[in-house]
Amino acid sequence: MTFNAWSVFYDFAVISVLLVFSQLLRAKVGVLQKLMIPASLMAGALGLLLGPNGLGYIQFSKQLETYSSILIVLVFAALPLGSKLAGVKKMGRDVGEMWNVVSFAALSQYGWGMLLCLFVLGAFWELHQGFGYILATGFFGGHGTAAAVGASFKAYQWGDEAFTLGMTCATVGIICAIIPGVFLNNLAARKAWTREVSSPDEVKGVKGGDTELLTGLVAENKRQPIGMETISGVSLESLSFHFAVIMTAAVAGWYANKYLKDLWPTVDVPTFCLALFAGYILQGIMEATKSDTYVDRRTVNSLSGLAADYLIVAGMSAIKIALVVKYAVPFALLMLFGFGLCIFNVLVIGPKAFKEYWFERSMFIYGFSTGALVTSIILLRMIDPKMRSKSMETYAIVGLLDRPMFIALIALGPVLIGTGYAIHFAVVCSILAFVPLVLARLVGWWYPKKGLEVARKDVVAETA
Repeated sequence: MTFNAWSVFYDFAVISVLLVFSQLLRAKVGVLQKLMIPASLMAGALGLLLGPNGLGYIQFSKQLETYSSILIVLVFAALPLGSKLAGVKKMGRDVGEMWNVVSFAALSQYGWGMLLCLFVLGAFWELHQGFGYILATGFFGGHGTAAAVGASFKAYQWGDEAFTLGMTCATVGIICAIIPGVFLNNLAARKAWTREVSSPDEVKGVKGGDTELLTGLVAENKRQPIGMETISGVSLESLSFHFAVIMTAAVAGWYANKYLKDLWPTVDVPTFCLALFAGYILQGIMEATKSDTYVDRRTVNSLSGLAADYLIVAGMSAIKIALVVKYAVPFALLMLFGFGLCIFNVLVIGPKAFKEYWFERSMFIYGFSTGALVTSIILLRMIDPKMRSKSMETYAIVGLLDRPMFIALIALGPVLIGTGYAIHFAVVCSILAFVPLVLARLVGWWYPKKGLEVARKDVVAETA
């Protein structure tokens, strides 16, 4: 099929139909309400099931997975717009706390996954020395990293297996993220670990019959405007103006990425990170020129939410499920270890490492630690629909700070493993995993006395 503008129209039209149908399901099916599964997640599952990677009833264009890469740029470009930059100065601790947890999550997957395979699983099965490296490749890296690592290992005669195992690991990671992630979100809501939502049972018991969190439908007496008109329609639609402002920041990030690639071909700074910083610069310019009052934060949030919903469906529908795994048993054990490590990061490290919004921020990290930023957004929006935890903004800054380390792990890992330094690489990563936790204690970003059971009302009062 020739790809053209009508292909884009068709893809987004089908995604729209899936979203509408999924919202109807959420409004009517009790099981889906109890699980608090978002309509966008259901639409993505339907797109995967019925799409070209599933039963084949729906034929998307070959550019389907590209939409996610574009839409995530819009989501991050919108984050600073309409918010006063004074709040950014207070993000230092938030960035430091998240950097500690993200760095620990990445390095522990690389180091401990390899040690497990080299010294435990390798005693029972004949495994390549890079077998354990696949855990972080698929879970923390995702499908894109799996493809890159497979290409790197070709020089060491392990490219095909590394690619297949990495892609399969990335797919397993997404499954591990979504199903247990939804369960964890519901558990956290019931136990009041979350700040913004409560459990379905609690919602059912609210006086007055508030069922918004169950059905996703807002009662007439509780409906609020999704934005404020700041531009007169005789000149330009206010919605058009806000969308144009977001696109301005987004395209600035795209040009910055292109420029950096030309300057340093081996370095790839994510476009969404650059778009976020372009958004901060644009917001600063508007504040300096007193024009920021014409950017309504609610409208920006609505447009950002729209992009996020379509991103989720497109991203899930484009998942390519690997069918053949050569080393089924050791691979399954490695996946279980990786999943357990991610759960440990949420329930043990998270409560101690984050002073505020510990569960929301831990679950956001859990999402991309199991393979995809799209999954992070899905899980975060379930428990923080208004994005008050600022997890995404904080992660964008952390992503830039950690980028050199991630590039080194992806670039040097296959080389060191292929040239006989697998054990050295594993030991160094394992030791370095503890460094962020030690730093957290030294600078006071570690809260050992804070347990899981932190009442929602107490946390709100503490940080009000």
